[in-house]
Amino acid sequence: MHVSGWIGIVFVGLCGAGCSPEPVYTPLPDAAYMPLMKGMFWLYQVDSTVITANVETRYGYQLQVEVTDSISPVPGEVTYLLSRSRRQGASAPFAPLVTWRVQRTAQELILRAGNTAYVALAFPIIRSRDWNGNAYNTLGGNDFCEGSGPCDVYTYTQVRVPRELGEKTFSDVVTVEEGNTPDRLVRFDLRMSHYARDIGLIERDYQVLNYCSQPACYGRQFVDRGIVFSQRLISYGRR
Repeated sequence: MHVSGWIGIVFVGLCGAGCSPEPVYTPLPDAAYMPLMKGMFWLYQVDSTVITANVETRYGYQLQVEVTDSISPVPGEVTYLLSRSRRQGASAPFAPLVTWRVQRTAQELILRAGNTAYVALAFPIIRSRDWNGNAYNTLGGNDFCEGSGPCDVYTYTQVRVPRELGEKTFSDVVTVEEGNTPDRLVRFDLRMSHYARDIGLIERDYQVLNYCSQPACYGRQFVDRGIVFSQRLISYGRR
């Protein structure tokens, strides 16, 4: 699973006075788990640990995401532009990152990070439903999908249940398991995302650890390379 596209990516001023008006469409009920309207924003606390040759380097910052524009190339499909920026602390200025595009159809929600697309949500949302999160890229994955070979199987493990996040309780949350390979010898891969109705992504956690496979260190949980990542919602709203 390629994970770098999910970290710290942001939109830098693609729109000026000539941006198109927000398209009018009939939203799907399950689309409320990732509401997208111009002016909506989310602020997250991000903490990550990058591991190289068993040496850890820690990072912490705040990530801001804002919907800046939307287009509807065909009826029933809407593509949104997301501006992302980061800062080192609450008093520091934001610095722009990379552009994200989000496409929403009647069947799925697709996150596009540069040239890499991930199927973040599949509609309708049903517990235990699974799908290929890498259906629109060539990254493969730890699983096997009939007709496409190596893939990453995403699964709804919890649907419409309450979830606590710090001092806040969200009453209606769905959980997507994006990876679950609990192998402590070769590769450990656990990735989870949580979406709250009428709010969007509230929490994302993943651990991807590639262990040393050489005879001198095999089985000793020596991490050749890996990352431990946490993203948690601080605030949200609409400007």
